Amino acid sequence: MAINFEIEKIKDSIFEDYKKINDYGQEYWSARDFYKILDYQKWEKFINVINKAKESCKNSGQNELDHFVRVDKMVAIGSGDQRDIGFS
Repeated sequence: MAINFEIEKIKDSIFEDYKKINDYGQEYWSARDFYKILDYQKWEKFINVINKAKESCKNSGQNELDHFVRVDKMVAIGSGDQRDIGFS
């Protein structure tokens, strides 16, 4: 019974509101969403947290690429062109 309660509590967490699902049905979250959820004021500060998490992943014998994927995002700039602001 306690396990079901814990699962329900997790399902109702704020992180579920930001969950994305890819074309293969796999769940994932964007670090660009996480930094806001975790109340970081600037993305530049949160990228340090991501880098530490990647290092911990490697130190535990896990393949970093199995858990962290770089995603590129293009944004319009003043000239009408686009610029890559890459994010995780």
